[in-house]
Amino acid sequence: MTMNSKIIVNDKQRVIYLDYLRIAATFCVVVLHISGQNWYTTSVNSFEWNVLNFYDSIVRWVVPIFVMISGALFLDNEKELSVNKLFSKNIFRITTALIFWSSFYALDEGIQGANFSSFFISLLEVNYHLWFLIMLIGLYITVPIFRKITESSQLTKYFLIVSLIFTFLIPNLLNLLSLLEISVAGKAFEAIQVSFSEMNFHLTLGYTSYFVLGYFLSKVDLNRKLRIVIYIFGIIGFITTILLTAGFSSKMQIAYGEFYSNFSLNVLLESISIFVFARYELTKIFSLVKYKNVVLKTSKYSFGIFLVHALVIEIMIIILGINNLSFNPIFSIPVLSLAVFLVSYIISAILNRIPIINKYIV
Repeated sequence: MTMNSKIIVNDKQRVIYLDYLRIAATFCVVVLHISGQNWYTTSVNSFEWNVLNFYDSIVRWVVPIFVMISGALFLDNEKELSVNKLFSKNIFRITTALIFWSSFYALDEGIQGANFSSFFISLLEVNYHLWFLIMLIGLYITVPIFRKITESSQLTKYFLIVSLIFTFLIPNLLNLLSLLEISVAGKAFEAIQVSFSEMNFHLTLGYTSYFVLGYFLSKVDLNRKLRIVIYIFGIIGFITTILLTAGFSSKMQIAYGEFYSNFSLNVLLESISIFVFARYELTKIFSLVKYKNVVLKTSKYSFGIFLVHALVIEIMIIILGINNLSFNPIFSIPVLSLAVFLVSYIISAILNRIPIINKYIV
């Protein structure tokens, strides 16, 4: 671990850069959902859409980073974690939060729809941002299995190599060939893809890739030259996300979001660079003594901010009639994102002071 990456809180070591990452990702989730408004309905040739695309592209790393943070914390075999504690504390808390907030948002939908059918449909479908909790529960269930993998550095590297090939390289190459309409090569690779699908090969697919990657990047030592290379590729990832999304959307004359996928190579490069930058650089930039309390409090409230921000956005749109195109989106997106974040912070802070709720709901 790099110098000054840990602080002592209640006689326990805390990895401070993970708090920085959690705060940044929580704020950028708000940016993601603010910039996503009107993305499908605005002309892809317009100035406004290109601004939305810019903001949307530069925060696409948020979900992978959340998963990587969990991997860094839960797959570390230096920390004891029994199956009983995993289910009774971690999984139980996420489940109770999911049930409560799904019911809350479904009730809100039912009131707006003025009928109970809207309530039940919304309850089953869950609000648009709560899918993450369902995915997280699935990851947590697999923790005992993946902790066995991360016991071995060789097995961890093997897992990540296989993940890179099957989760990122092959699907992205197939998609790019399809978009470029390279029929001969495309058909050949499609045949290969069919063969892979018939393997029912799912262990390294999906968010488990980021789960293990987060643990790996939290443990491996990277020299400065390698970090600079990672940052360069990260910048390439950001630029690629913006340009490919804009280019193919213009070509198709519809908003095309495939390059926003958490499993696109460009988003993978973004995510790795953000994680590495936080681990090695952020702890040098910020003074832990000066900002420690603010960082720890904001990190503590981040889960509540995530859960409630969708409600704040809904109030802003429906009641106040404000969205990202109410004024110049260059300014509206950061301004509205900051406003939603601050209001959500206050709500989360209040909820975190209420007994029981602060243990099971936020």
